Amino acid sequence: MSAGGGSRSGSVTFQGQQVRPAGLRSCRAVVMGVISKAASILTPSRVSHHGRRRSQAKAAAAQAGLAEAETKVAEEQAAVIARALHEDKAHRQADLLEVAEKEAEAVPWDPPADS
Repeated sequence: MSAGGGSRSGSVTFQGQQVRPAGLRSCRAVVMGVISKAASILTPSRVSHHGRRRSQAKAAAAQAGLAEAETKVAEEQAAVIARALHEDKAHRQADLLEVAEKEAEAVPWDPPADS
């Protein structure tokens, strides 16, 4: 047979050349390979390695930015706490000085009597 037909030997003429089909297993492997390749091309959820790396780089940059912002907030909080503690200490010292002055005014200073 010719022009795309088959013969009893199982060979097929394709574009003027006789082609003998491979075994059933290799045909199945080729078909499965083609189907797999088509599925990988058509599946939108698959991301190329380049795109995946870019996404990972963006995520790492976002995490670095978040860590930097958290560090800045922690430093600002530490500065506020340090200022509050310093002011609190100054207020306590002023209060103690005021109490000491009031106590000093309340105690009569009579010179001791010579015996």
